[in-house]
Amino acid sequence: MSNAEEFLAGTDPTNSASVFQIISIVRQANDVDVTWKAGGGKTNVLQVSTGAVNGSYVTNYFDLSPPIILPRWAPS
Repeated sequence: MSNAEEFLAGTDPTNSASVFQIISIVRQANDVDVTWKAGGGKTNVLQVSTGAVNGSYVTNYFDLSPPIILPRWAPS
């Protein structure tokens, strides 16, 4: 990602450990538990799509979760 993209994502371009990434996706009965790592001080929303019948990519996502505000981390 470019520095501008990292800034918008809330990650630090000078720190390789500061990333936006999916940590795990675990099916739990009829639910799915998604865990991700992201930069603080930003609002995240989990989006989903039913997908295309032929398995191709689609862009018709809808918000599954309410806005999730990630606190900004400050060293003590």
